[in-house]
Amino acid sequence: MRLLSLYILILLCSSIVAAEESHRGQSLQHNRGTEALLQQELKSIPESHYGDRALYRGTLWFLHFIDDNAHFQFIFTDAIRTLETISMQMPPRPKRRKGQHFYYLQTLAKRTLKHSLLRASEHLEYYFSRDSEGAFSFLELGSVLSRPSVKHIAPTYTTFYQLYFPSKKHLFYDRSFFHALHVRDYSLLSDYVIESSFPYFLHVRPSMTITPPEVHFENYIKALSELPYVSPADKDLRSRMIKHDFVVQLILVLSNHGRAPFQHTPHGDRLRRYLVREFPDIYQHTHDVRLLADATRALLILGITTHPYAELGITRLIALQHADGSWGSAEDSPKDPYEQFQQTSAALAALALAAQKGILYGIGRKSP
Repeated sequence: MRLLSLYILILLCSSIVAAEESHRGQSLQHNRGTEALLQQELKSIPESHYGDRALYRGTLWFLHFIDDNAHFQFIFTDAIRTLETISMQMPPRPKRRKGQHFYYLQTLAKRTLKHSLLRASEHLEYYFSRDSEGAFSFLELGSVLSRPSVKHIAPTYTTFYQLYFPSKKHLFYDRSFFHALHVRDYSLLSDYVIESSFPYFLHVRPSMTITPPEVHFENYIKALSELPYVSPADKDLRSRMIKHDFVVQLILVLSNHGRAPFQHTPHGDRLRRYLVREFPDIYQHTHDVRLLADATRALLILGITTHPYAELGITRLIALQHADGSWGSAEDSPKDPYEQFQQTSAALAALALAAQKGILYGIGRKSP
């Protein structure tokens, strides 16, 4: 009897493993098929169209990176949000050659997003830790799971959230925020604003059948509006870049990362003036591709598409791309794969928005 039970258990485990491998195989087969299509399309893009080619090459590296399950588990939410950014604001199919390549890329990104959500849906506990960090990470997917194209997948995620994070507040300790505000810890302030924005936008634009935790996002923004947005007096480069990054992240968050119009409030106008004034400092001195990409994307979100800074940022990103299509650490030094992924994702988000705004087409390559 024990031998029979053991045999049944072995068969059951084998079936589960086989099902997992089959589902994983289908997902990877889809990604590799998409890579082949992108490679074929890339050959048709003229060499002079540096912007289009950079976006394609970066997406190819991105897809190849998320093929690896060891990578996919740790960058799942970031990967989904990057795919959403590329596929967002799908324009009408262009009748002329101009813009055709980006339309094609958006279509494939949209399909890959759906397959990636399916790929993770059977074992979501592998992708989200059972704590506040896991809950906030899950809520980053709110805007994605509300899309009509994934309505057949969303219930699996909703049920998981309700069972995995039952009736938990998942809130930060607010005294830490006000302490960070008092000592001007811009790095910690950025974390507060970014993390609290995801549940906040689910509250104001309900799109899922879940109840996100209450957060104090509006109170944070009100408190931050009192800060003096003046040029950093600190001569230390790192300190200046941290403050610049804080302002950039605040602009991205207030626009829900480009999903909502940026409001021209007194606070918003001060942020805009700060970024335009300090962008040359970012452009000239930062070695962080993510900051340069996010700052360029913030300019585009603010509607600064004809300003020379926007083209400078995009041109610099194109020039900093590696031969394999990625961005990140220097090619002659050991690469941190996750740093590469984060910086490549940021660069792709900036290039995709530039394509959506119609300014990527025809941009030439210049020295970094």
